Amino acid sequence: MLLHALPASIGTLVKFFRVRARRAKPLPPGPEIFIALVGAVGTDLDAVTAAVEKAIEAVGYKPTLVRMSDLLDEVVPESVSDWPDLSDDTYAGRISTRMTAGDRFREVLVRGEALAMFTVLKIRSTRRELEEEYIQRRAYIIRSLKHPAEVDFLQKVYGDNFFVISAYSPQRARVENLAREIARDRKFEDAEQFEGDALALVRRDKLEEDRPLGQHVRDTFPKADFFVDANLPTGKTESLDNEIRRFVEIIFAHPYHTP
Repeated sequence: MLLHALPASIGTLVKFFRVRARRAKPLPPGPEIFIALVGAVGTDLDAVTAAVEKAIEAVGYKPTLVRMSDLLDEVVPESVSDWPDLSDDTYAGRISTRMTAGDRFREVLVRGEALAMFTVLKIRSTRRELEEEYIQRRAYIIRSLKHPAEVDFLQKVYGDNFFVISAYSPQRARVENLAREIARDRKFEDAEQFEGDALALVRRDKLEEDRPLGQHVRDTFPKADFFVDANLPTGKTESLDNEIRRFVEIIFAHPYHTP
């Protein structure tokens, strides 16, 4: 009996899904959205980025991550005097050399927003690629801003479609996060032995505030539209996910949320 009924059941299912497919309408095109992240070195921006991506996808947008530190790899060394060697040999070395390169890039152009200008060019080229794929609901996640002039510049370029999320984590937590990453990179289980290396990176991040074109995260942080606590137990991101989802829903005028 079941064998005789099977073909008819399959035919019914096929008809059902064909009808659903005909009725389904693609989401209408939407304005481009630009969300930039701010966080001191050692802050778990991976968790923040993942939360933003999920929230963006939930409203039918395609998230695209733009890492500002990666743009430094595209600089032709011969075109910039005293350009540092960019090292990927170690986790700590990558962070340190990108700090140096970011400072140098700003100093050569004598502009605190130098990397933001580079980011706009990168987004322009990425936009063309997305348009060729007919992706009409696009959101760019910019990771991460280090100078207040970058916020001001991107605000002028993208206007009301530009938003900033600042992620807070206390220094002790950031040192521990960095030490764990350094230990994992070097294939050691004991992260405590690398806390000195981690603390050196955190201190350097803070000391650069005395350089006009160095990293000024402390001055950049309060310019955000939204603030989140990124000091979370390992793997426990539910509260962060909920906060960022609420913020993204507010951006898209969710009727049940207020700022």
